[in-house]
Parts: sequence; structure tokens; C-alpha cells
Amino acid sequence: MIKDNEIRNYSDLLEHLKLKNISIQHLEIKKFSVPGLKGAIKIKFGFNSQKPDYQQTGDELNIIQPIIFEVIKDSENDKEIIKIFELKVVYVLNYYLSRKINEELFMEYSKNTIPKLLHPYLRELISSSINRVGMPPLTIPLYENL
Repeated sequence: MIKDNEIRNYSDLLEHLKLKNISIQHLEIKKFSVPGLKGAIKIKFGFNSQKPDYQQTGDELNIIQPIIFEVIKDSENDKEIIKIFELKVVYVLNYYLSRKINEELFMEYSKNTIPKLLHPYLRELISSSINRVGMPPLTIPLYENL
């Protein structure tokens, strides 16, 4: 039975959820030294969004979203993985939510909304981090084009 102070459905969640802040809790950047890597090379990159977590205390909801981004050399032999760059980041999304959220609605929100919300921030972080370690520019596509 749903109590008066609980979120009833996804649209109810979206109506009551107010974003206050997005911050980075942890950031780790690695550029790997790869011998014989010269000139133009083919690369692959990928995101690995790990399972988010949340903490709700009173009217505050904090969502913790770890993400790993990797750039690897595109090799004809898929068994050989040569990592060139790795970025590990943990975002904290701080919300005002006066009602209780349940696990099912949290998972739906984390699957449908958080990736779209964080993507512009992640694109900029990746681009500037790659530039800072001295690698050639890499433009990450818009979320809709992934």
C-alpha cells in the first residue's frame, strides 16, 4: 500500500524532483604509455555506467553515479586490447524530494534520465581531460547520436 508521502509513479517522481546541484565526488585520469604509437591511429571508445546508488535523508536525495570512459587502440585482433586513456568519475546529483522514492522508480529514473542529464557534463570533462594530458582532440557525439 502506498503512503501519502511516497512517490506513486514515474510522472509523480518527475513532478516532485528538483535538481539542486551536480558535483564530482571522485575523478581519476590515466594516460597510458603505448610504445610504437605514432601518427594517425584508429580508436574505439566506450562508456561504462556502473550501477548508481542513492541516499535519501529527509527532503534531500543524493544519487551517486560512477562512470568509466576508455579509449583503446582499434586493432584487427580483438583479443589484443591496448588502452590509451581512461577516465573514472563519480558524479553526485543532489535533489530536493519531499517524498520517499522506492528502488523500482529509482532504477527507472537512473536508466532513463540520468544518462541524458550527465552526458553534456561528461562530454566536456572528457574533452578537456584529453586535451590536458596532451592527446589530440576527441569530440564525443551528442547523446542522441550514440
